[in-house]
Amino acid sequence: MKKRIQKAIKRAALVLLILVLLFGLSSVFLEAGACEAAFSVCWLESSFMDVGGFVYCANGYLFCKKYIE
Repeated sequence: MKKRIQKAIKRAALVLLILVLLFGLSSVFLEAGACEAAFSVCWLESSFMDVGGFVYCANGYLFCKKYIE
């Protein structure tokens, strides 16, 4: 019983660590710039865990960096 609890705590800690890293990396794009601002608005309006939303926002960000800035 004690080993199951320790195993569950380790899994929860790993999941929390991954979530902290993911949300921490998304804050890097909040620096000044039109493309970064547009990306952050797109990212905040889409769901955080939706892979399709991230791909959509990342595609717009790359287009902006290549053709607009």
